[in-house]
Amino acid sequence: MQNDHLIFGGVGTEIYDAVFNPKPDPAKSAHRKVGKNMRVVGDSSRCIGCNTCEIACIISHYKPGLAPVARLKVVKTDDISVPVMCRQCVDPDCAKACTQHAIYSNGISVLVNPDKCIGCYDCVGACEYASIHVHKNVEPVEFAGLHLKDERAIAVKCDLCQHRANGPSCVEVCPSNALSIVESEKFEARENELFEQFK
Repeated sequence: MQNDHLIFGGVGTEIYDAVFNPKPDPAKSAHRKVGKNMRVVGDSSRCIGCNTCEIACIISHYKPGLAPVARLKVVKTDDISVPVMCRQCVDPDCAKACTQHAIYSNGISVLVNPDKCIGCYDCVGACEYASIHVHKNVEPVEFAGLHLKDERAIAVKCDLCQHRANGPSCVEVCPSNALSIVESEKFEARENELFEQFK
């Protein structure tokens, strides 16, 4: 991890430590509920537009060869700012559109299997929330004694940081507590209820 720390040397130590050396917090295990798709939701009334969540996301998912890209985006207007990311749909259109069956739900979130993904952009077109993107992945390969680089495009999206015991790094590092984890089904039900009120 020392080399990683040098790579992200311009990033505050607090963010780096929160992502790579988190203090175990049993209360944050809610994102592990199997059978309940969870999602991270941003609160525009609390968001200060600092982009800390984006930085934490990049660091959390950093791997040699993978394009350093955040799986969420802080959207800003003159009046508000709010992080936007995958909604972890209960019945995801991106998974339906994937001809390679590379996108699936594990009961917690919607994931991409990079070994199956062919970077065809079908999922990008299917997602009405613009929450999935295709980026180049560079992998070292050996062929006939030569050290080469294999470039291929793969889809990337929010995976709720399932590789982290404390869950999404963006939620953990947000200085204004503008991000929280909720059940997708309950959130969708509330959205539909509000939509009916404003018809």
